[in-house]
Amino acid sequence: MKKTTDVLTWLKGSPTWPLYFHEFRQNSAETDVNETDGSGLTLLHYFAESGEAGCAQDWISRGASVDAADDAGNTPLFFACCYGHADMVSLLLKNGANPSAKNREGLTALDYAMHLDESNKNREVIIDLFRDCSPELCLSAYCTEVS
Repeated sequence: MKKTTDVLTWLKGSPTWPLYFHEFRQNSAETDVNETDGSGLTLLHYFAESGEAGCAQDWISRGASVDAADDAGNTPLFFACCYGHADMVSLLLKNGANPSAKNREGLTALDYAMHLDESNKNREVIIDLFRDCSPELCLSAYCTEVS
């Protein structure tokens, strides 16, 4: 069986990696769901980046940490916000992702969501998700943005 790190490298380079993940998942009951690649990224980070909520839910149900941070301090929630995947943001928050976590630059995932292009239809949806789960974080982010 391939180590997860090898699979991460292999999956990331493939345009159809979610299909390969499905096959990998079916054949690897003892896989460490929190294993990282050379940058500290887990498969959940990749799912968050690509918006693969179904794969992410499966991985979370297997024990993947929703707050695993990469070498820059970014959690899967940061990736979901940065790429405007509202369904992924919702999934991560419902599964206990910390909305107040800060990366090494001192930014939160909400900071990334607020910098999405205003034409992105998911921008306000994501901000509303944060408002619902962490109103104080939204207030502080909006106040910082205004000043």
